[in-house]
Order: sequence, then C-alpha cells, then structure tokens
Amino acid sequence: MKRAVLLLGALLAAGLLAAVAVCVIVHEDESVEWLRTRFQLSDAEMEQALALHRAYEARCEEMCDIIAASEEDLAAALRESSDLTPRVREAIAQNSRVRAECRTQMLDHFYQTASILPESRRDEYLDIVLPLVLKPHGPSHQHP
Repeated sequence: MKRAVLLLGALLAAGLLAAVAVCVIVHEDESVEWLRTRFQLSDAEMEQALALHRAYEARCEEMCDIIAASEEDLAAALRESSDLTPRVREAIAQNSRVRAECRTQMLDHFYQTASILPESRRDEYLDIVLPLVLKPHGPSHQHP
C-alpha cells in the first residue's frame, strides 16, 4: 500500500509540474505570435488575439494556483491515510473538478481565439490546440 501511495504521490507531482508548464507556455505573449505567422493575421486580428490571450492569462494563473492547492490537498490526504478513506475520495473528486474546470476554460479560450481567425483557417487552428485540452498534461505543451 505504501508503494502505491508513493507512486501516486510521484504522479501527482508530475501532474503539478505539467500544469505549471502549461500555464507558463500559455502566458508568454510570444506564444501568440505564432498565430500571426501561421495564420497570416492582420494587425487588427492580432490585437484581438493578444487581448483574448491576456484576458485568459489572468484566469489561467488563478486556475494553476487552484490546481496546485488541490494537488497539495490530495497529496496530504494520501500521506495521512493508508486506505481509501472518504477524505481521499473527496480530494480525488475535488482535483478532478478543478482540472475539468481548467480544461473547460482552456477550450472556451481556444474557441474564442478560433472565432477571430479567417474562417478557412479555424479548423487548422483547432486541430493544433485541441490536443492541449484532450491531454493537458501530456509530454508536449508547446505551440508549433
């Protein structure tokens, strides 16, 4: 049982680091610059993309903090128990809820960004960014 708790703790730590990495990547204005290049955005479209990015950035930082707190709470619950207690179950459920909320907000941001792109390029953009929602803590979090 101790081995399982240690393994789960290590996985939680890796998940936390991945969440932080997603936030760092999403926060950099340079990550929006690829839109201009890849999708030939006009200056007005680029201004819209930057405005959306900056608005989302603040919320993403908040969500990263909430996820980190949830990860810490789950890790504490696991350390305090050698069984699947109601507290452990609730900590897992809460972690799932905050991660789902983060993914929902990320998806909303991507759809808003897609809406300012030329219509002929929206599907291409979504094909690039949707994997971040499908696997937000996967091995790669960088835009092309």
